Amino acid sequence: MKATLSKISGLVIIIFLISSCASMSKEKRVPATWKDAAYSGKPLESVLVVGFTDNLDNRKLFEDTFFKYFRDNRIKVHSSLVSLGEGKKIDSDSVKQAADKLGVKTVLVTHLLGVEEKEDFSPGGSVDLALYKSLSNEYKELAGKYHSDYIYKYKSVTLITNLYDVATEKLFWSFTSETYLLANVENFMETVCRDVIQNLKNDALIQ
Repeated sequence: MKATLSKISGLVIIIFLISSCASMSKEKRVPATWKDAAYSGKPLESVLVVGFTDNLDNRKLFEDTFFKYFRDNRIKVHSSLVSLGEGKKIDSDSVKQAADKLGVKTVLVTHLLGVEEKEDFSPGGSVDLALYKSLSNEYKELAGKYHSDYIYKYKSVTLITNLYDVATEKLFWSFTSETYLLANVENFMETVCRDVIQNLKNDALIQ
C-alpha cells in the first residue's frame, strides 16, 4: 500500500474546499468502474475510510457520511480522523499502521481528478420546481415564477474512489464518476457516497 497510497497522500479533496453555490442538480455522466480480475477476496468486511484535507470539518463530513453508508450495510468501518487523531499526519505509513492496528482488510480513498466550470442556457419561462428540489429554500421560492433568459454556471467535479487490500497492499477496485455540485456540500457528499456504495454492490463487494 505504501507504493500506491504515497502517490495520493499529498492530494487534497477539493470538493471540501469548494464553497457552496447555487448550481443546478443535473444528471451525471455514466460512471466508470474497474475491478481487478485477479481479485478473489470475499465481499467487504471492514474498511478504513481516509479523507485527505486540512479542513477538519470537511474531513469529518466526508468520513462520517461514508461511515453511515458502510455501517448501514453491516460492514465494520473506521474513520481515519478518529483512528489517527486530528493532529496525526496522513501518509501511506500512518494509514498502513492504522489499518494493521484496527485489523481492517481494506482502505478506501477518494481523491480529485478535476473540477470544471460549466454553464447552460435557460430560456425565459416559468421555473420548474423539479429543477430546484435539491436546492435551498430561497431557490425553491422561484418555482412557478417567470424568469427571463439567463445563463447559469455550475461546477462539475470528477472523483476517483479506490479500494486497497491491506494484506497485499494492492489496488483492486476503482470507481470514477462526474458529479455536479449541488447547493450544499452535504447533499453533494450524500450523492457521492451513495453512488460508490451502489457500484460496490453491483460488483458484489457489498452483499
